[in-house]
Amino acid sequence: MKTLSTISSVILFAITLTIHAGDNNTPSSNSTSIIQGSIADGVSGESLAGVMIKIEGTNQIAFTDFDGNYQFASVKPGVYSIIATMVSYAPTASYFVVKSSASKSVNIKMHNLSK
Repeated sequence: MKTLSTISSVILFAITLTIHAGDNNTPSSNSTSIIQGSIADGVSGESLAGVMIKIEGTNQIAFTDFDGNYQFASVKPGVYSIIATMVSYAPTASYFVVKSSASKSVNIKMHNLSK
């Protein structure tokens, strides 16, 4: 029974490789994108400096500048979420899709916990 399961797994893997081998829409592993955006207060709209932004599932972290802007370079195609955190504000998540060699803008509004 274990042999049948192993053979089935190998066949399924081979079929998957065959299907994707001819797929021209599969992004190259070398193609990356730039993710950029701004972080602002959800009520006042004021830009927030010093917010930490992390792309979940990666080791990429950025901080907003004095104007609330941030940027990540070399993000591979895929589906991601970013988490923005700052003292006195609720952590805020945003989900997005990165396509091959395309810039993506992800703006976030955060809500102050002390108000």
